[in-house]
Amino acid sequence: MDKLSAQQIREIWIDFFKEKNHLFVEPKSLIPINDPSLLWINSGVATLKDYFSGKSNPPSQRLVNVQKSIRTNDIFNVGVTARHHTFFEMMGNFSIGDYFKPEAIEFAFELLTKRFEIPLSKLYFTIFEDDEIAFNKWVSLGVPPNRIIKGNRDRNFWDVGQGPCGPCTEIYFDRGEKYDPNKLGEKLIFEDIENDRYVEIWNIVFSQFNNDGTNHYTELARKNIDTGAGLERFVCIFQDVPTNYDTNEFQSVIRTIGKLTNKQYDMNAYFGNDLTQKLINHDYIVIVDHIKANMFAISDGALPSAKDRGSVLRKLIRRAMVCARRLEIKESFISITVDALIDVNKEFYPYLTQTRDKVIKVLQEEEVLFNKTLDNGFELFNKALNSKNFDAKTAFKLTETYGFPYELVEEMMNYHHIKIDKEEYAKMIKNHQEVSKSRKDVKGMMQQNATLLKYKEISTFDYDSTKLNNALVIGLFDEDFNQVNSLNGNGWVVFDNTVFYATSGGQICDTGIITINNNQVKVDDVIKGPNGQHFHHVVNAIIKLNDHADLQINEHNRSLVTKNHSTEHLLHKALRTLIDQNINQEGAFKSPEKVTFDFSCDHHLSNDELMKIEDEVNSYIQANKPVCINMLTLEEAKQENAVGHFEDVYKKIGGKLRVVKMQDITTDICGGTHVKNTKDIEKFMITKLFSVGGGLYRIEAITSNETVSKYLDEQINKIQQKINLMNEDLSSKNIKDDQYTKLLSTVLYKNDLPEYHDLVNKFNELNGIYNKLILSYNKQNASNNIRMIKEEYKSMDQSPKILINKFTNLDLKTISSALTELINEDKQHAYVALSLLDTKTQYVCMANKQFCQENNFNAGELVKKLNVITKGSGGGRDTFAQGGCNGRIDFESVLNSVKDE
Repeated sequence: MDKLSAQQIREIWIDFFKEKNHLFVEPKSLIPINDPSLLWINSGVATLKDYFSGKSNPPSQRLVNVQKSIRTNDIFNVGVTARHHTFFEMMGNFSIGDYFKPEAIEFAFELLTKRFEIPLSKLYFTIFEDDEIAFNKWVSLGVPPNRIIKGNRDRNFWDVGQGPCGPCTEIYFDRGEKYDPNKLGEKLIFEDIENDRYVEIWNIVFSQFNNDGTNHYTELARKNIDTGAGLERFVCIFQDVPTNYDTNEFQSVIRTIGKLTNKQYDMNAYFGNDLTQKLINHDYIVIVDHIKANMFAISDGALPSAKDRGSVLRKLIRRAMVCARRLEIKESFISITVDALIDVNKEFYPYLTQTRDKVIKVLQEEEVLFNKTLDNGFELFNKALNSKNFDAKTAFKLTETYGFPYELVEEMMNYHHIKIDKEEYAKMIKNHQEVSKSRKDVKGMMQQNATLLKYKEISTFDYDSTKLNNALVIGLFDEDFNQVNSLNGNGWVVFDNTVFYATSGGQICDTGIITINNNQVKVDDVIKGPNGQHFHHVVNAIIKLNDHADLQINEHNRSLVTKNHSTEHLLHKALRTLIDQNINQEGAFKSPEKVTFDFSCDHHLSNDELMKIEDEVNSYIQANKPVCINMLTLEEAKQENAVGHFEDVYKKIGGKLRVVKMQDITTDICGGTHVKNTKDIEKFMITKLFSVGGGLYRIEAITSNETVSKYLDEQINKIQQKINLMNEDLSSKNIKDDQYTKLLSTVLYKNDLPEYHDLVNKFNELNGIYNKLILSYNKQNASNNIRMIKEEYKSMDQSPKILINKFTNLDLKTISSALTELINEDKQHAYVALSLLDTKTQYVCMANKQFCQENNFNAGELVKKLNVITKGSGGGRDTFAQGGCNGRIDFESVLNSVKDE
């Protein structure tokens, strides 16, 4: 068997099934779209469910994919077993009413034994005990009957209790006796004993029955094939290493992290009994796995938070940070870990290079957030550990005060063989939750609040008015949503009628003023209760039940939000018209400042496409079309060809839905506020487009003459400043260029949308010319500096084996280039250079391979010695190493240290 990389395995898998007339389905986002049953995409088939259920027509009846997935139900097995991951890739091939059992088995056998060239002697197969067709098919292909295990329903029949189901066949790979320490042999696989010798690499499910829910099975009219093969397991067996994390793809990242600590990963620990080393390996694995999961999830648009999938990401980050602390990593490990992960994944997932900065920014913000309490948390943990007084109170303080996930505290305690009173801990958590409800989770809390669930008072919202007199106060609640008869401070108010829009459908709420008892009270938030009433958050209010109030929203903000919401519909229409009629809205946000629109697309839109979209939306606006609102049932809305994105939600609402019709342009189901005529929007401008991962993109845009004019002023001023700086730089370097000068003379700074786009194009062209001129200038300077560095070394006393020199305000790249030329010319010396900069010192050591071998020299070891002297950090290999420290260092002490070598 050849030693294959992950990318080679992906390519072989995809190419094989393409040859078998399968359509390759690009990896989808980890965030499920319109599937409330899933927190994450957790399998290869999860993104194809609608095709199998018949809700959507597949682009082909034969599909193949390599789908990124996340499973977090057993994250605390990561680093403990050889094969657990939170993030993994599942390879699959699928038939939707096309081929079935015989062909699926033939494809698997051919791919494994012919294309991957796995010896048949290494493979074992399981089938459902009653599945004679599968048994006979495997035998007909040459599989010895004694290598086919007949499993019962628990082992080889997929059934979730109701709906499509069927038998399955699994394929196992025998990794050999070294993974069978108890010498049990085939007993392990025949009796289904958990082991690391026989590894399941492929599962093929034959979906051929329908369970009516009472375990009565009937044959499906359309039979399907659903298969899954773990990429990481394939890589592990092809590279013949102990665990999935010992493969090249993971080890390159682990080695990068290893530069930050003296505690090193040891691949041989798998076969030994050194518990300390096993824990070190465990901590490395957790860091790599958890940061990898976060990298892909954040690239796909998820963010760490206190709830839902965000809380999963935060838990993973904090667990990784605790493991880094145990490895005695004292500096940030986020950036180098993400960069190393991108490096090994960018070929198949090129968008990772685009989302890199965002990922690192988000993770480093989380790192800073948790670092504030991590030291104190560890101090508390160690203090309790040393005093042998570790109780539920300590665990509670770690979770609620210091932000340690409970499971992580439990894991840390298990390592030290400490038990926790879970019942006592649960009581403390319950009491804490009852006395400290947080407004940041107020919407979720409202939906579960028993008082609010029972609160049925009728309150209506008037879409068309911006002020209302004599509104009756029918409900008062304190900050924690306890019902009260009067307020003296902050709280929530419900009126019988209101003109304040509550945050919903991606549209931000109204703010404004209520006048009550001759006092003006600020309304800074409005949210919907579980029964639809609008709850107004008031500040410093004195209000009683049955008071009357005059309501006045911020009309200016409402006008801007309304323009942005109506524009969202026009933008969606333009995208479907100009780019792809199947483009769907995946999310949106409307505030006074901007509108954002998330959509799925098979490519990153070009600037030309964006300009066409912008022009199209502006043409809709200038078309002067009326906007009408109608209340229709879901079926009536469908007959009007109304666009809707969340049908499951609409069905739950029941009754009639609000349908917004922009005459001759678009009709949409929508509960937001809208303009009366498209011309009221005035102007539209796209300000940004970026990928949020997994084929999802976000457009940010602005509307109205006021907002667009202000934005143009700001941007034009920035461009003008940048051009002035470029001009000054070229002048100071005495660089002249006719092309640059000619183009500069055509630049105009006008507050006009078409003129602005022309300005941006000219600026980009100018910037390109400028960069080429500066690059040429710097190359010439670098060439001179390289020559100078080499001459300085050659003029030195050549008797020492190691030549060391210092340079002021020269970048390390130029110095390294000079040293590279020197060691290629000179095999008798090693070279050390110090670069003294304003606030720091950098150092590099280089030597020819021949010099290292003849003189037992290692540049990495020398740099480690310098790190001790300079209190810096760095490292490398035998022929090249570099490091650095803050401040300027004493050259003589470094010189003496090197002489000692």
